[in-house]
Amino acid sequence: GDVVNTYEGSYNTANGFSSLQSNTTGYYNTANGSHSLYSNTTGFYNTANGFQSLLHNTTGYDNTANGSLSLYYNTTGYNNTANGHNSGYDNTTGTLNSYYGYNTGIGITTGNANTIIGANVTGLSSSLSNNIIIADGDGNRRINGFSTGNIAINSNTDVGYRFDVNGTCRVTGVLTLGTITITTGTGTPEGVVTAT
Repeated sequence: GDVVNTYEGSYNTANGFSSLQSNTTGYYNTANGSHSLYSNTTGFYNTANGFQSLLHNTTGYDNTANGSLSLYYNTTGYNNTANGHNSGYDNTTGTLNSYYGYNTGIGITTGNANTIIGANVTGLSSSLSNNIIIADGDGNRRINGFSTGNIAINSNTDVGYRFDVNGTCRVTGVLTLGTITITTGTGTPEGVVTAT
């Protein structure tokens, strides 16, 4: 591949046309794929695998991007992990984000400390932080853990409850609500408890 100026950094590996093209003093970087880590100057401990992965990274460090266009717009963000084509694509300065799945985490630019699992999770707030999202392959968010510590099932909205289920919920065993304990099998019909 075409590798330029990496002699000024140390312990770098570049495979692919224009990979690590702009590197000056960055070190311990690995770039595999055309234009991977292309803009990196002083960033270190980055791993980019795939066409234009971490393309715009300049000083960001400790990032791992696996898949073409993964962490594409990252510039100074650090400690991010993206696995899958286009994953973490919009991330610019966000840190400590984990993106797992094709085209996922789209919309987050400056947000921090998110974990996104599942393909096609898009339309997220640019500053979304401290959230956990588990989605299916179509991008339908099935479980959401919000920065407040609240959890929602089958809902994308934090409505202020520690645990919120949008739909029918089944409990086997004992359900405790504050100081009230409900044992399944005592409702009518058996196993169904209703409240108004």
